Amino acid sequence: MQKENLAEAKDNQRGGKMITQTLYWYLGLRGLAMFAMSLHFAIYSTFLLSKGLNLFQINLVNVVFYTTLFVFEIPTGAFADIFGRKTSVVLAGVFSTAGTLVYFLASGFWGFAAAESLLAIGSTFLSGAFTAWAIDRLRHFGHETDLKKLFVRENQVVQVVGILGGLFGSWIATRSLALTWLASSSCFCFGPP
Repeated sequence: MQKENLAEAKDNQRGGKMITQTLYWYLGLRGLAMFAMSLHFAIYSTFLLSKGLNLFQINLVNVVFYTTLFVFEIPTGAFADIFGRKTSVVLAGVFSTAGTLVYFLASGFWGFAAAESLLAIGSTFLSGAFTAWAIDRLRHFGHETDLKKLFVRENQVVQVVGILGGLFGSWIATRSLALTWLASSSCFCFGPP
């Protein structure tokens, strides 16, 4: 009986550590993804104008993003259901890294449209898969409390990191507007978008 209680206590302790580790990983990677995205928020239009696009073309580039997002949302969700959330999250990182690298290298409308397509596909691969992975992992290790606190904390992290990323991206842009995309791509190499 005592051995069973001791084994159960060890499992509970291990589960508690894994819950804490999952929370830190989830919040850290969400923060890193927001930092990567926010690096170019403040200079987005200025960057595209500097590359010769007019305001209409800049808006068309955004239309490409949202159209691709619409078209790929269901197929990438099905992909995550079939091949797993982890695979979907990894592909989200691959497509997002590729998209920001294309932005860094592109010089015209079609290059930026291609970059937005890649970023949108990356976004759809991530959509729901990362959060579902975290929730499944937390429940697997015995996390039984309400997850509202996690989502409130996530929102706080994303907002603070978004501000910091925008400021840092603006500072990078004083050296080169294109470098913000390279910095963003570097961040995506280490975490999901």
